Amino acid sequence: MYLVLIIVLSGFSIITLRWKMSMHMTAAGAVCGFITIIGFRYWGEVRESLMVILILSGILATCRLYLKKHNPAQIYAGFLFGLSFVVAILY
Repeated sequence: MYLVLIIVLSGFSIITLRWKMSMHMTAAGAVCGFITIIGFRYWGEVRESLMVILILSGILATCRLYLKKHNPAQIYAGFLFGLSFVVAILY
């Protein structure tokens, strides 16, 4: 898991040099991806956990938008970046 986090953070740092992306949403997307992969790989019942994390991610995204720290494109890009990298590496 630590190697996955290092890879995601390295990719995030490189992209952020050119274009601002939400680190909070990258982390939220990575957690969602990790829970999803655990459910697929180990046939665990993760539906409730995934729904809670998705709701918390939505609240976090709303807060970032409300505080005017990011625009919607940065929020979506961050979440999808974290989700896709974790799923691609662990799957």
